[in-house]
Amino acid sequence: TLVAARPKVGATSLLIGAGLAALKRGERVAYFSERLREEQLRGRFVVLESRVNGYRFRAGFVSAEDRIALAAGRERIPWSSLSVITRKLVTLREIDSHLFSYRPWLVIADIQLRAPDAAQGRRFSDLYEGALRMASMARRHRVALLVRLILPRASHPPTRLELPGLGALAEPFNAVLLVHREEVTDPHGAPERSLGRAEVHVVRLSGHDIETRVATLRFDQRFAGLVDP
Repeated sequence: TLVAARPKVGATSLLIGAGLAALKRGERVAYFSERLREEQLRGRFVVLESRVNGYRFRAGFVSAEDRIALAAGRERIPWSSLSVITRKLVTLREIDSHLFSYRPWLVIADIQLRAPDAAQGRRFSDLYEGALRMASMARRHRVALLVRLILPRASHPPTRLELPGLGALAEPFNAVLLVHREEVTDPHGAPERSLGRAEVHVVRLSGHDIETRVATLRFDQRFAGLVDP
């Protein structure tokens, strides 16, 4: 599955939420990221599981109740079933080798799509070859796969045609989700009470393009989580 979204609309929360849900079902998860450090990722898992107010946490205002909730959330997460690999450049060969040895159920790839021998992957041909290799890898190892793609900044909801190659990048994937979020700010400016509306536009399913289906999710910025579909 390809998850495409503009910056700062909640795509990372969607990935982490999917990973946490799989872990709590007893599945093994491999998370590859070129954007976050390992301690940041593990911290996001804990904040999401504990539902601690992330604004207060980042500002250093952590109450005794928050610490108890964080500790309890940390204990509930089956860390032994989570493998995290973070670095500035994660190659497809590294992912392939890790999947062979670790055997996860879910693979989350928050990386730049690129051909195996390409350093940047800026050309469409590199992106497309990278997508083909990722999809082939998922089938070969029989794993569920989530790949993140960052779209250009804009205020309107994304469409399939905004994917590289006028939408052609969708073709290697069985499913394509476009995530969009409208900001809804509390009138009094209290960030801990900010609530937004996230929309997931499904444009491809079971390997076929479909008429867009829209699912609405609530986005609670206190712990940067998508909740209650």
